[in-house]
Amino acid sequence: MKKFMNNQLGMKFGFVLFLFLLLQIPVSMIEDLISERSYRQQEVQQDIARSSSGEQRIMGPFINIQYTETITNKDKEFMLERQAFILPDTFNLTSHLESFEKYRGIYKARLYQAQTDLNGEFDLSSLDDLSEFTIDKVSMVVGISDSRGLINLGDLSLGGQSIEVEPGTGMNQMTQGFHRKLDIDTLDTSKPLTFDLNFLLQGMGNLQITPIGNNTSVKLSSSWPHPSFIGDYLPISSDIQETGFSAQWATNNFSTNITQLFDKCMSDNTECYELNGRQMGVDLIDPVDHYLK
Repeated sequence: MKKFMNNQLGMKFGFVLFLFLLLQIPVSMIEDLISERSYRQQEVQQDIARSSSGEQRIMGPFINIQYTETITNKDKEFMLERQAFILPDTFNLTSHLESFEKYRGIYKARLYQAQTDLNGEFDLSSLDDLSEFTIDKVSMVVGISDSRGLINLGDLSLGGQSIEVEPGTGMNQMTQGFHRKLDIDTLDTSKPLTFDLNFLLQGMGNLQITPIGNNTSVKLSSSWPHPSFIGDYLPISSDIQETGFSAQWATNNFSTNITQLFDKCMSDNTECYELNGRQMGVDLIDPVDHYLK
């Protein structure tokens, strides 16, 4: 030990080690403060989401068909209530996100208002396959993960005619959104049924879209220059500049298997995890926040 103390190099090493251990005290205090405030920021964001609207996901439009099947067994008749769905043959979504911030003291959360346009068409020929059953109700449904964010419904048309919609979906599998009841007697199954739906949707953080069409095209843009693309699919093209970004996605039923996953989820709520993972979208992130600095 005496030899070590007399060794100048050993003294220096011991002094540096002592300083290193001493500095762990303020470093630990700073880390605790950062952790506490990061947790507090998450609490504030959740609180703002509860009083405003949270992360948004758009699923639809699709057509929900509720019908009754009569089964005869040993001279007894049983009435079974069933559902069938028609997904869009083509589905196009265009949305521009205007971002803004809400503050609670030193904490903030990033929100957006997305002016959204959905258009495309349905192939109604599969309705003919249900002609032997009693069709009780046919509805066009658009699911929204947090319907409090539906600030304004703009021009809505179906088959080239203006329509009005009702709140909610009328379904147990997804309750939030809006729907429109259709008259089965006036539907022409020999030609496509077009739709054009416009609405203003507010959300927090990210916007996700389910590629519900047999052929899907999604275009998102914003003046916020820091997008993080999320979901199972990256954009086929994107342009990110200091003035904002734009991105485009394109998929089809072969790459998404959306028809099978959708039917699986609608028939059993516990089997929706694969459908919930089939998303494309964007997260408006703050790339360098105070805690990272």
